[in-house]
Amino acid sequence: MAVVYAATSLPFTIYLLSNFFKTLPTTFEEAASIDGAGYFTTMFKVMTPMARPSIITVILFNFLSFWNEYIIALTLMPGKSQTLPVGLKKLVTSSTWSSTIWSNVCRDGISNVTNINFIYSCSK
Repeated sequence: MAVVYAATSLPFTIYLLSNFFKTLPTTFEEAASIDGAGYFTTMFKVMTPMARPSIITVILFNFLSFWNEYIIALTLMPGKSQTLPVGLKKLVTSSTWSSTIWSNVCRDGISNVTNINFIYSCSK
């Protein structure tokens, strides 16, 4: 499942980060080079801190797409291990409409939204 998610998110991640790194001024790289920094030192100590907003954006977009993903999880994860959207759908459709325990459905939906809001507020 992780390989499928990585393969689906990689094009967006590469596109967004490469375009952001293209907009960063090269004078910072040149200054680090003159100061004696190598390639990796320049990348991790100079360029990555400036790219932090785009990295956080990529992480949030990918996390939300994985968290709310339904079709791939329904197709590739048969059995007891499943994601929250698939579990909610199975909980609602497992019994008749009148006998569905709506308190469980509401509790799981609220936990889904609460987790996303917590992660979003932590990343601010």
